[in-house]
Amino acid sequence: MSDKKKTRRLLLKAMQSESTWLQKALFALAKAEDARESLAELMDEELEPVRVGSGKKAVSLSEVGEALEQRVSTLMEEVQEERRVLR
Repeated sequence: MSDKKKTRRLLLKAMQSESTWLQKALFALAKAEDARESLAELMDEELEPVRVGSGKKAVSLSEVGEALEQRVSTLMEEVQEERRVLR
């Protein structure tokens, strides 16, 4: 196997790994959101959205989730393209 092909296979494996972990993070965010909704129902009140960061740079967890989803989508496209190239 040529070095170039070996490098491409390693790249493909790394992209797949990143995608897998990001999908797990998305799952965890969804579970946390479900737990917060349950908590809000039990407390009979609406909870403030969770924000990450501080001041003007703070972002909501839903924005984080959207960014993760976008990255997973991009990675999946790149993985498909790499697979085509390796064939």
